[in-house]
Amino acid sequence: MALGAVARGLPFVAEAFRHAKLAETEASVAEPAEPAPADRFEISDLVARIEAFNRDRTVDAATPTPAAAEIEGFRFETDAQGVIRMVDGVARSALVGVSLAYAAQQGEAHLDGVAAGAFRRRSRFSDARLEVGGLSDAFGSWRLSGVPAFEHASGRFIGFRGTARRPRRDETAAPAKPASSPVADSLRQLVHELRTPTNAIAGFAELIETQLLGPVSPTYRDRATAIRTQAGDLLAAIDDLDTAARIEGHALDLRPTTVPVRALLDRVTTDLQPLAALRGASLSVAMPASDRDILGDDRAVERLVGRLLAALVSAGRQGEQLGIVVRPVGDTITIEFDRPAALAAHATDVLLSIDAEQENDGAPLLGTGFALRLAQNLAVELGGVLTIGAERLTLQLPAADIVEAERPTAGVAEVERVADDQR
Repeated sequence: MALGAVARGLPFVAEAFRHAKLAETEASVAEPAEPAPADRFEISDLVARIEAFNRDRTVDAATPTPAAAEIEGFRFETDAQGVIRMVDGVARSALVGVSLAYAAQQGEAHLDGVAAGAFRRRSRFSDARLEVGGLSDAFGSWRLSGVPAFEHASGRFIGFRGTARRPRRDETAAPAKPASSPVADSLRQLVHELRTPTNAIAGFAELIETQLLGPVSPTYRDRATAIRTQAGDLLAAIDDLDTAARIEGHALDLRPTTVPVRALLDRVTTDLQPLAALRGASLSVAMPASDRDILGDDRAVERLVGRLLAALVSAGRQGEQLGIVVRPVGDTITIEFDRPAALAAHATDVLLSIDAEQENDGAPLLGTGFALRLAQNLAVELGGVLTIGAERLTLQLPAADIVEAERPTAGVAEVERVADDQR
């Protein structure tokens, strides 16, 4: 008899033994003992049954069950806001409610920016990446394609209709990556350990500032506001360190999408207005009448432009105007930034080595040199280049080919028919 089976059966054996002894006692009191019947329930029988049960259960568990066939595709439809309302072919729970307009984690689903850019332009898209978590049959990686739909009578946009498929082997096979740097790995671990307590500090400061836990005197609210602001600056520096470590370790995940330049510069300059007012400088933007789009990861592009411009504004002087000029050059979008007078005297190698200890209040937390090196490295990762000249800094990034949306007065089938006729 296997020892494991005996060990698992001991509680049952003890209980059966207790009942058996109790039955023997009652029988001896009631009447003289008689020979045991042939079908008497012996303890050894109970142990044998326990061992047989465990043996059968082990065999059943070891028997492989056939895996369910993976679903290879599904159809979907969205409403006019880009929210998926109909799914056919997989479980609906993980996908209904996901919006094509946002390149972010939405419940169990994460969609990249390809679909979001197409939604803004009301144009067709293909092979947008979708990752679905959870335990449903929609779990895994997908490639989405869709076309916009319009009402025939009014031409009003009513949503997208499309299909999803599993990625091919050549679309998922990752190229061999260089071995990550031990320094980069340790830096990313440090970043992770710093981010958690900093987030907690910012959260508690916000609780005090908004008086969610009860009334707080104005003095403490002002202190909480200062703590939250400084914690936000520290979190931004931590994110920059994380980005630098990912670049160093060849682990930066970029999702190509289209980034409208006008909206990007509006957001960045608005965020930097308080810093510009503190330094006494001003910002001016000049760009073509028609908007231009950059092809690149929207988060990385905004971080690149934001960190670069913040470093320049922080070096601005009273009454100094810093110009930003946008122009298309070939297949690139070129953005030129005026170089502040405070940085004009430094050679490029010296400029890239300026650290925080050499600068005044208002400068980047990790130093102007770090901000410029990060911007240069991000530009390379995005397929562009940042050139530091004597009078200005020139950023060149790939331009996105603007695909005109289908005319809203014609249906999708009509647009395709006209295109075929033109060919």
